[in-house]
Amino acid sequence: MPKSPIEVVVIDDLMEATAPLIIRLRMFFESVMLRKTPGEGIEYVLENLGKKRMVVVLDLEFFSNKHAGHQIFETIRKKSHILPFVIFSATDPSSQGQDLTDFINEQAFAFHKKGTPASEVVDTVKRAADSLSARVDAAIESWIESHPPETREQPYITTANGETISLENILQEIRLQTEKGKEFERRFLMLTVDLVMRNIENING
Repeated sequence: MPKSPIEVVVIDDLMEATAPLIIRLRMFFESVMLRKTPGEGIEYVLENLGKKRMVVVLDLEFFSNKHAGHQIFETIRKKSHILPFVIFSATDPSSQGQDLTDFINEQAFAFHKKGTPASEVVDTVKRAADSLSARVDAAIESWIESHPPETREQPYITTANGETISLENILQEIRLQTEKGKEFERRFLMLTVDLVMRNIENING
């Protein structure tokens, strides 16, 4: 079975490259990156946001800063709402004292308690990766990213009030899930369905 081309980024200060989770992830994904500080994790994800499709496995509490997981999540979410996050916690995420409101509101994909078998976590990461292929916004992101950077910067559409919008503008709106981004997704989906139905009619005709 071929490995998934989607990259997994693990951000965890106590995780080692020889950990069972990392080894098992590499059995199913072409690229698994480990970043051990909040700064390294944020920098890597944001630098590769427009270059790779990723799933982030994030430690909720770092040894040096118990709030680091929240800060990493919030920083990356300001740039993209498409990336799936699988959150690790040293304690039961459902227990009292764990403030998970921001993760829930911003649609973290799943939560796992540290110590969960690696096979179970990997299955979750695989589902998160599969979800990218099923999402309209991720499909549009992938299509836009297939264009050269210089093409993405050029005017692509003009609105009714004369505003010109580039593919790069559309990409940012979709990643941030703004009203403009959601409206573009809706129109894109309607157009796709219309084209598919026309093709079916032509075949049947």
